[in-house]
Amino acid sequence: IYLYHQGIQQSEMCNKYFPQTTNILETKCPHRMAGKCGLGSVYFSKLKNNTKVKEHCGPTNVRWRCHLPLFVPQSSKSYLFVGLAGVNEERISWKEGVPILFDDSFVHSAEHNTDNSTVGDERIVLIVDLWHPSLSDADRTAIGVLYPPGY
Repeated sequence: IYLYHQGIQQSEMCNKYFPQTTNILETKCPHRMAGKCGLGSVYFSKLKNNTKVKEHCGPTNVRWRCHLPLFVPQSSKSYLFVGLAGVNEERISWKEGVPILFDDSFVHSAEHNTDNSTVGDERIVLIVDLWHPSLSDADRTAIGVLYPPGY
């Protein structure tokens, strides 16, 4: 479920279904959130049981991606893998309420498995794209001009 997709606010989702989440993003971290640039998004990601997301990487290192785990079944084997398999890959377990911040331009993948297959065995994470902390305000503005919302 997208709240911002390629920098464009999904107004119905934000206003009707997630006003508190949107308010927090808009008031507490608007200067950090890359979700308003064409390279950024904010969305809820749900992985069903026995799901693997293939290796992929973001288009640029101007953003970092934050995963905020909202629901992770206790009996799950649920991991984010960042880096090249067999070279520098790091396996990170999602823990409810504990954010994971990583450079989206590095190869990464995900997998979610539980011991049973019951209702509610999904892993749900809020994903927020943030500006790379080394970027200045001028850099962020320039990138926003080069990659406007909807890019």
